[in-house]
Amino acid sequence: MSSIVPTPIRLKSGLKIYFGDAPATTDRVSLSGGTIELDPDIYPQYSHPAFIPKLPWRQPSKIELDRLIDRSPSSERSETIAIVKFPESVISGIRNLIAWGEKEFGESVESDQIISHPDYYGAREQIERYIREQYAIDPDLDCRGLIRANIDLPTTTMNGVEFLPAKPFAGLHLDSWDYLPFRRRHLARNRVCINLGREARYFLAIDLTLKQIFESLELIDPDDIYQDYRGVRLSLKFMRKFPDYPVVKSAIYPGEAYIAPTENFIHDATSIGKIYPDWSMTFLGHFKIQHL
Repeated sequence: MSSIVPTPIRLKSGLKIYFGDAPATTDRVSLSGGTIELDPDIYPQYSHPAFIPKLPWRQPSKIELDRLIDRSPSSERSETIAIVKFPESVISGIRNLIAWGEKEFGESVESDQIISHPDYYGAREQIERYIREQYAIDPDLDCRGLIRANIDLPTTTMNGVEFLPAKPFAGLHLDSWDYLPFRRRHLARNRVCINLGREARYFLAIDLTLKQIFESLELIDPDDIYQDYRGVRLSLKFMRKFPDYPVVKSAIYPGEAYIAPTENFIHDATSIGKIYPDWSMTFLGHFKIQHL
């Protein structure tokens, strides 16, 4: 008789990941050992409190993968992460400018040096036009810019809103671009984030909606909502109370993008294991999650 103890099933049924025509295999998805709160003395580069995934990473079981993967496109934008492929002809302008910048300035080239190139806005407009045609529910797009991240970062998002000019790392977090209250967060804009680099980038997510997190914490409506009107602190409370709840890591290959409701679940990205700098471009808007 085998002495191997099976890994406990820790994932609840929450957010779904839709990979489109790409196979949803375990080489694209892995699970962390939970989350860990960072010590400010050891990680001064983070804004605190801050959490990152806890090692080791492992492959999901078949049951966990079935709970995570949406086998057909859903219409519920606030509960689905969709992985989509952009045509090379649409993103080649920006990718060529990144290659130019790395040749001109080395791999330490900053995004501002790419953006200052006279061809940048034309190349960006090509991407915007495609997004409007294929995914946008309304024409208003908010480009959050071209972002470069160094390799070997546990999380890559910098908090440049609250802590300028320092821009410390945020750790696993909720977005709050729309400043919506807790009860309306599921109506916030979702985002398209395109991998413009040379290798896979890795999207991190806790696969529970903010409403599910609220319920997991056994909070009371409306009393606890009044104390945290926008629900921003729910992420910290959840990771402290459930440190063993896994983070889902999904590989986003070059030329792919994720469309995700990042105001409705805890997330970030990681560049650990990458060889080359991480390049991405993000747009906020109201996007349908399947290519029509």
